[in-house]
Amino acid sequence: NDFFVRKPHTTFVIEADGDSMIDAGISSGDILLVDSSKEPVDGDIVLAYLGGALTIKRFKRIDGVIELRPENKEGNYRVPPSGTTSGWLAS
Repeated sequence: NDFFVRKPHTTFVIEADGDSMIDAGISSGDILLVDSSKEPVDGDIVLAYLGGALTIKRFKRIDGVIELRPENKEGNYRVPPSGTTSGWLAS
């Protein structure tokens, strides 16, 4: 469908696992549509490759420093330090 997929060669779906983004409306089992051709900007929700695994987090850039922030006020999640990611997939 052209409405949802504008770049078929760089777009894929992934199933969310975990509850680190429930306050952003993303629950475990949700199906996410990801366009890997997009460059993330401050405030985007991204799929990032971090420590050998994929993770969904809020992308923040503060004074040139990138942070990946979870959105679950009930959880105790560690924000990974800048420079530990291997790539970005903006959603």
